[in-house]
Amino acid sequence: MRFDLHVHSSHSGDSTSGVEELLEECVRKGFKGVAIMDHNSLEGYRKAFSLRREDILIIPGMEISSAKGHILAYNVQEVVPRDLEVAETIDRIRTQGGIAVAAHPYRMWSGLGEDNTRSNDFDAIEVHNGRSTFHNNEEAMKLAIQMCRPFTAGSDSHELATVGSAYFESDN
Repeated sequence: MRFDLHVHSSHSGDSTSGVEELLEECVRKGFKGVAIMDHNSLEGYRKAFSLRREDILIIPGMEISSAKGHILAYNVQEVVPRDLEVAETIDRIRTQGGIAVAAHPYRMWSGLGEDNTRSNDFDAIEVHNGRSTFHNNEEAMKLAIQMCRPFTAGSDSHELATVGSAYFESDN
């Protein structure tokens, strides 16, 4: 089963993908699940969930702009404020029973960087991001292995054409 664990809808503000079209594209490409990770918003997830689709699993989440870089928050139901320090952002995610993931840690303009990733207690690290370079993804994988952390993958798509360009696959 394939899951794109990092896509953006028009609720991100920098994406052209409507929620309904995004879900249709995921299903058309054979995905069994998707996490709509809009920037500092749960509106895309909420819209997708309200559609009550049975052909694709909708995973709750959002991408939070912390004071040091982006953090993916899975399984949250309330918005985590932006611009908090990394540790506080992680705490707020976990308070909701969520999972805190270091998003594309080596991306120059929005990644946390190696030091911030290492010095915080992330649940996982995004190691394959469709908008990151091959080298940055390789470094993220090495970091996850060194830190003994699970990993995630996703397209980080902001338009329908790139949905599924990177994904997580499970045999279960």
